[in-house]
Amino acid sequence: MFRISILFIVIFFYFFPLFIKSQNNSLSQDIQSSCLNSNDTNTESYSSTIKLLSVHDSHLGQRGNYWVFYNYVRGEKVLGDFESVTYSTHSDFTFLDNLEPLLERWMGPVSISLYSPGSDFNETTRRIAFLRECSQSSLVKDYVTFHLFFDSGQFPSQVLPELSPVDCAAAPTFGAEVQTYRKSKNLTYPINVARNVAREMSTTHFVLASDIELYPSPNLVHQFLDMIQMDDFKILKKSQNPKVFVLPIFEVEKNITHLPQDKAELQGMLKSNLAVPFHKFVCSLCHKIPRQDEWIKAKQEHKLGIQRVNQAILLKLDTNFT
Repeated sequence: MFRISILFIVIFFYFFPLFIKSQNNSLSQDIQSSCLNSNDTNTESYSSTIKLLSVHDSHLGQRGNYWVFYNYVRGEKVLGDFESVTYSTHSDFTFLDNLEPLLERWMGPVSISLYSPGSDFNETTRRIAFLRECSQSSLVKDYVTFHLFFDSGQFPSQVLPELSPVDCAAAPTFGAEVQTYRKSKNLTYPINVARNVAREMSTTHFVLASDIELYPSPNLVHQFLDMIQMDDFKILKKSQNPKVFVLPIFEVEKNITHLPQDKAELQGMLKSNLAVPFHKFVCSLCHKIPRQDEWIKAKQEHKLGIQRVNQAILLKLDTNFT
């Protein structure tokens, strides 16, 4: 019943500054040698791969049984460590219809890893090109950095040295059920690899690790950065231990076209049963928000704040962190 999920950064338990450093942007000699000697693919495919790396300032790396094109396509706006927050997410190309509405609410950098085995690779690049070149706004081109990855035994048959020109009149079918290489081969979606690639390649100090179908509160980035500068918040900085902010998630009816813009609108939708806490009808205890009723009843504030601090790290392993 409830399909669209939204993130409201309104309750924080423990803060965790993710100290993220980009990996080396050069393709090392040992990786080149490993690629060219691999039994899983051919030399011609890897030769075109190396050409691609020089064009995109990308680099090819291996994570266990997976190959990863880090920074396959970079967002054009470069922001400093503390200028913004990176939305770290993942999917395959069939979920990319969520990217623009997410960006309209986030308005900041996004690091996304896309599972692209076999022929899914080129369909993924086609959709990336369409979103960058044919969208009404420049949000995707400005803010989104894409990382593509696939199983070592599922290397694409062809890797183009750059994104192909796109015909904006021939739009891909976003949000529809399509046949994919992944489904045809019955490949399991490697969610931990997907999450970790996107998170580790985030270039800002603060990272919100989430799923692409979860839409954040509008103006969240600026409110969050304002909050951590407040005097009351400096108390939390005295501890050198890593900290995490934990946030509640809500779902709205799938036929709802207007998502709540603030807490007051969300409260109204909760009262009319147009919104519910995340996975209420799937596993309500799995996602129960501590002091949920207390927060829901509290009046809307015009700035972010901390409702409760726990001396333990609370992680939602199935939604935000790995």
